[in-house]
Amino acid sequence: MPWSERSDVWFERLRAFTATWLEKLRDSIKSSRARELLLLSLPYQIAAVITAFLAVGFAKLFALAELANDWLLSLHPSVILISAPAAFLLSWWTVRRFAPMAGGSGIPHLMAAIEVSSDAGSDRSWRFLNVRIILVKILSSVTMVLGGGAVGREGPTLQIAGSVYRTVHRLLPPFWPKVSRKIMMITGGAAGLSAAFNTPLGGIVFAVEELTRTHIAQFRTAVLSAVILSGMTAQWLLGPYLFLGYPKLEPVGFSFMYKVLIIGICAGAAGALFNKALLIMDRLRTKARSSLVQGFFVLLCSLAFACTFLWLGERTLGSGKLVLEHYLFDPGM
Repeated sequence: MPWSERSDVWFERLRAFTATWLEKLRDSIKSSRARELLLLSLPYQIAAVITAFLAVGFAKLFALAELANDWLLSLHPSVILISAPAAFLLSWWTVRRFAPMAGGSGIPHLMAAIEVSSDAGSDRSWRFLNVRIILVKILSSVTMVLGGGAVGREGPTLQIAGSVYRTVHRLLPPFWPKVSRKIMMITGGAAGLSAAFNTPLGGIVFAVEELTRTHIAQFRTAVLSAVILSGMTAQWLLGPYLFLGYPKLEPVGFSFMYKVLIIGICAGAAGALFNKALLIMDRLRTKARSSLVQGFFVLLCSLAFACTFLWLGERTLGSGKLVLEHYLFDPGM
């Protein structure tokens, strides 16, 4: 039996088990008002906790992969000429073979899924958000980090969270009160943002911004509480933290403001050029329909990356977060 068919069989078994358990839960609640409120909010809350655990686990795997990469390079820097191509090619092949929509940062895929989702008729959001996406996204991202790749975990966390919420929605039995698929996925993105950056308020802003075009009076409490629950669960697991720590900043006068403006303009221009370069590279890659040509393109990029590391040093590795922390916290800076 093909892997996809086996996964469908297991999913249907899980769905049947979930339906039985949820039916018992529903029948155990005597008050109709309490039953309605609980049944309406429960899918959001369950998905929020799952999202937080996945986000924290994803972060831990990232940290372990970075340590493993550091250990490999401590043996000899030239190891990267083997580890980078191997990791890049394996990550590319995993995505291409098992879940092509797991490629990229994940945020455009989440937004596309929200845009094409529908509670009536055919729904195409499953292409962008599903269980296979979760597994492939985690595996391919961690593999890239093992090779020293510049991969962030925040964008992938949003797609993973959206996939969790959509999967929970799919598991709901027919007797359950109607829950909007689109609102579930928007809440997933907000919960993922909240858990990834440890910013419950940021997740709420995302949810409110995306839901302004939707009437959510009935769902408002469930949505916002789910976003807060996801962020608070992540804080409970990791402790209170800021993405870039707690740098000690000395007071500065208005004479310093012109430097901030110049740095801001330069950083904005550099970011725009970087994004433009990424789009050009992506178009070049997708023009090559042949797997062999695409694989060769990935190999060339990985070798160019490895040579850049050997030329410029270890600060070219990873997402750049460690470099930022060095400049923020090093007493000599």
